Amino acid sequence: MIKIGAKDWVRELKSKTEQLGPEFWSDFTPSTKSEVHEIETQTRRELDPEFVEFYRSIGHGWLINSGSAMGMIFPPQTIITGVAARIKWITTVRTPRVHSDDLKDPTELWLSRGQFNPCPRNYTDEVLTVDGVKLYDLLQFGTDFLGFHQLYVGPDPAPFRCCLLQEAGEITNRAASTSEWLDSIIKQCLEHARR
Repeated sequence: MIKIGAKDWVRELKSKTEQLGPEFWSDFTPSTKSEVHEIETQTRRELDPEFVEFYRSIGHGWLINSGSAMGMIFPPQTIITGVAARIKWITTVRTPRVHSDDLKDPTELWLSRGQFNPCPRNYTDEVLTVDGVKLYDLLQFGTDFLGFHQLYVGPDPAPFRCCLLQEAGEITNRAASTSEWLDSIIKQCLEHARR
């Protein structure tokens, strides 16, 4: 496993993914220090240092393998504007007879870690908790088209650092670190390339 932040980790990463083709990282743009600061300021959350190192060194863009998109790491503005997207979606999926039009914007609920609830009838504690984790402790930063990559930004001890939140509201692919998450993404892409 490549340890994000270790000496020569970017070179090792590109070497490990070489067989996926030269276009695999071609769409990626490294984020600036000010963009990372803006994410932390706007989301009122501190980002995991390994994630910051990955985001500043590799960045955001489409993961491309043999001309096909395998997923995406979102640009800063998409991370900021999408903080509460999964709350509204999962509430609609998990609550009978609730239509997304019946729900008020949950952005402030996410930002305030549940202190401000614009729709307590629908945004219940039960609905906001998935596999023991509050949805406002997860920051959506990408997709693999089966679910959405999430960074745990809640209180310590962290149950994981990264995960995949499925459309139906199930947490899968829990990774103890951003390095472990990256390793799993590379493995998935390599397996897909072998098919």
